[in-house]
Amino acid sequence: MLSGFALERIDPRLPFLLSELLSENTTAEEVLQVIQAVSPKSMTTHPNAEAEREGEPLEPTKNDTLDETRSNAKGMFGSS
Repeated sequence: MLSGFALERIDPRLPFLLSELLSENTTAEEVLQVIQAVSPKSMTTHPNAEAEREGEPLEPTKNDTLDETRSNAKGMFGSS
């Protein structure tokens, strides 16, 4: 449910588009393409995107994950 709310903040059409797309064979790349198609300005390339394309495992640090989570929360709920 929270994911749906977050997707709706990006673009109100996203939860509906993704619900139609999702199946056993849907890849994360396809989901990102849909998100980028409806809102290209809000999607930036993740620093590990090159490593993912080259088949290297992605290993975000604990601080990266915490900072990203905090940033996402501030974006959704505003900073206090």
